[in-house]
Amino acid sequence: MKTKVLLCVLATATLFAAPGVGAQTSSADPQMCLAEEPRQMTNEYYWRWRAYQDLSCLMSKLEQAMNGPAIGEDPVTLPRAEVQELLKLAWGARDATQRIGR
Repeated sequence: MKTKVLLCVLATATLFAAPGVGAQTSSADPQMCLAEEPRQMTNEYYWRWRAYQDLSCLMSKLEQAMNGPAIGEDPVTLPRAEVQELLKLAWGARDATQRIGR
C-alpha cells in the first residue's frame, strides 16, 4: 500500500513539474538535494518546484541505496534516520502537490 502511495505521489508531481524543468535521465545527482529555493516565483510555480525538488531528492537517495553493497535480490537496509529523511521528503512533496493551484 505504501508503495502505491509513493508511486501516485511521483506520478502526480511529474504531471505538475514546473515549466522549463526537463526530465532527468538519472536522478542519482547528489546536488539535487542542495538546490537553493528560487526567488520571485508565483505561489503555484513555487509549489510545483518544491514538489519536483523533494521528489528528485527522494529518488536520488533511493537510487543511492539501491546501488549500495546489496547485490541482485538482496534486501536493501537503511538506518532509521535515513528512512525518516526519505519519509520527510515524500510528505513534503505530497504537501507541495496539494498546495498547487491554491
